Amino acid sequence: MRFTAPEQRKVKLALGAVRMAKVGPRSEFAKNVLTLMTGTGIAQVLPVLFMPILARLYSETQFGLLNLFTRIVSPLGVLVSGRYELAIMLPEEDEDAVNIFAVSALLSTVASLILLLGIVLFHGQIVALLESPAIGPWLYLVPMMLITNAAYQSFNYWFNRKQQYARLARNKVTRSTLTLFGKAALGFQKVVGGGLILGEVLGQGIATYLFFRQARREDAHRFREIRFDRMRHMMKRYSDFPKFSVPADLVNAVSLSLPTFFLNAAFGDKVLGRFGFTQMIFAAPLAVVAAAFADVFKQRASIAFVEHGECRALWTNTAKRLLAVSIPLFALLYLTAPYIVPLIFGQRWVQAVPFIQALTPYYLLAFIASPLSRTLIVAEKQRWDLVWQLVLLLFVAITLTNGVRTHDPVYTMETYGWVYASMYAVYLVMSYRCACGRGAQTA
Repeated sequence: MRFTAPEQRKVKLALGAVRMAKVGPRSEFAKNVLTLMTGTGIAQVLPVLFMPILARLYSETQFGLLNLFTRIVSPLGVLVSGRYELAIMLPEEDEDAVNIFAVSALLSTVASLILLLGIVLFHGQIVALLESPAIGPWLYLVPMMLITNAAYQSFNYWFNRKQQYARLARNKVTRSTLTLFGKAALGFQKVVGGGLILGEVLGQGIATYLFFRQARREDAHRFREIRFDRMRHMMKRYSDFPKFSVPADLVNAVSLSLPTFFLNAAFGDKVLGRFGFTQMIFAAPLAVVAAAFADVFKQRASIAFVEHGECRALWTNTAKRLLAVSIPLFALLYLTAPYIVPLIFGQRWVQAVPFIQALTPYYLLAFIASPLSRTLIVAEKQRWDLVWQLVLLLFVAITLTNGVRTHDPVYTMETYGWVYASMYAVYLVMSYRCACGRGAQTA
């Protein structure tokens, strides 16, 4: 799990926040951090609690459709806004920030409408290319998902800029709750094929509308300051975002999406559904526990680099704690999966157990490497990260191509899992060298 471009900007902002915390009220700084972490934690725990319900309401095919839909949206989502939303927090003046907001909104809307036109004109060809007739009706929701997701991210950065931390936390919980209750309600109503997709789109859309309503009520005077000439100036001023952030994030999104398209084409939507289900199982410890480690580590690593130029001791201590948590956790999941999966999620998911066991090494190493990978950004080694991403993409493509030729989905997942685990081991070595400081990096 790489450290994405949005987080790169957050690290730089964190350095400023740390300096402010040293001269300002520490209690207020801690309160803001706790508020955001609480909202994020609740939003991440809710899907874990709902998984047993959704697993009984929806079939493997329906989980496969959701996985395919999500992996179509993910790479496109990197492209439509040019990643300009990442720059909303950077200008000193709100007038400039709101014009960057407008740039992101305009680009994502135009790009999504063009995509919608393409879907209408070439719908049959796209469905044939994806080799999934069932996804056909839901392709028309892709542009809507892209627009609402881009707007949501832009509003998120806008309110973050205004230090509306409680609002951000509440909205995260609201979005997660609406999405999950929507999926459950549609599942009980037996919406054929797309209940999971509809729930995702509706939850995202309503959460975005709530952000829009709050911004219109409080910041209407700011949004009246949007001017096309100012937007053009901001596009040029922050042109590095489409130049550098888009390629890096796109490589990452494609790497994550490749298994979906390979499995769907080679083995069908049921196997794809098992893979999507497995990803959700592992998302729980990664989202809740590893994310908590990452939030603490990146802040302390930033301080350590500012003060000492290295964070080796912090890296080592964090790695030990991650190992102490992850090895028992993943070993228990690997050993008990044949028993707890049918018990908690239903008998239909027994066939997902080999996938869970095959991908355990991958997610074990991801659990450890993900928080520690923040060191590369703190040490300003983004190029190392991009090279790693490109090598990973190449190896994943080769592995999946070879795996599907065997016509064995479990073997394909085993080789895919070990390739990812090996690459994360390399990632750990890279992050440790960065943690040792500039001397070790150039040695």
